[in-house]
Amino acid sequence: NSSTGVITRSGTGTLNAQSEPTINLHVTATSSDGSTDTHAFTVAVTASQLPTSVTLAHTILTSQWSPPSPDPTDIVYISHLGTLLVADSEVDEMSIFTGKNLYQMNLNGTLAGTLTTINFSDEPAGVTYNPTNHHLFFADDTGTKSVYELNPGKDGLYNTSDDIVTSFKTAAFGSTDSESLAYDTNRGVLYLQDGSTHRIYTIAPGQNGKFDGVPSTGGDDVVTSFSTQSLGTPSDGGIAYDPVHDLLYVIVARNSVAMVTPTGDLLGTLDISAANPKKPAGLALAPSSDDPSHQMSLYIVDRGIDNNSNPTENDGKIYEFHLNDWLLA
Repeated sequence: NSSTGVITRSGTGTLNAQSEPTINLHVTATSSDGSTDTHAFTVAVTASQLPTSVTLAHTILTSQWSPPSPDPTDIVYISHLGTLLVADSEVDEMSIFTGKNLYQMNLNGTLAGTLTTINFSDEPAGVTYNPTNHHLFFADDTGTKSVYELNPGKDGLYNTSDDIVTSFKTAAFGSTDSESLAYDTNRGVLYLQDGSTHRIYTIAPGQNGKFDGVPSTGGDDVVTSFSTQSLGTPSDGGIAYDPVHDLLYVIVARNSVAMVTPTGDLLGTLDISAANPKKPAGLALAPSSDDPSHQMSLYIVDRGIDNNSNPTENDGKIYEFHLNDWLLA
């Protein structure tokens, strides 16, 4: 439209970023003196609808890694490394424990390296990541019942001598069984899922910009929460934030993942029964191992048989589910 400058593409069907991630346009402008100028533009196709279903793509046996992860409890995508980080909060209780309870996984499921939280947390049930400053967060429901924040220091590497670890207590605001964590990149807040209260707590740093606990413990964090009772009450929850759709993926049953708003309103559910998981416990949104440039997947960890009932069990798994109908920029 020469008056508004709006370019309209019509009569070409529904746009889908998986098959057509960008649109190439050549626009010619004509001036009042009759001269013309042509420029090429590339327009990205972005998400316009929620995922409607998932397809099981791969099953990864964390039990076969060396060292193995028998009870993976949470997972997060570390974007600046292009790997996934898997936490195992029970491996320290088993004879196969080597001192490592964090596993760096390539998108294709191979083990890229190992780390540990043992110096400050023996049971990292939940893990998440701030992609802006590369800080890691760990939820521990034992001992002081805290969330630990790991600053990798000047070298930018995890598990080195210049790491800085701080923490805040979750029991001070009612969470005594902290399970999964997620970081909201749009709002700069943490989401903490509690396996006993069946609530998701939103933790916002106060005026000092730090996660340092609620006022009763000397900090200025602001904490609100919402119940997930109506969605489901799994003992081991999982939560992940989707910045494109601005929603949370929440494991609400053995075979079901709910999509909810950041304040708890249900938007839809995804069926994960194709994997037949025993005890799904954490999930992450990350690029697909098959097409990382154009496809996103949900990676879901499965603890399998609990080591309390079988001290020698080693049956951990991760399922990669392709998100169908995902329109990726």
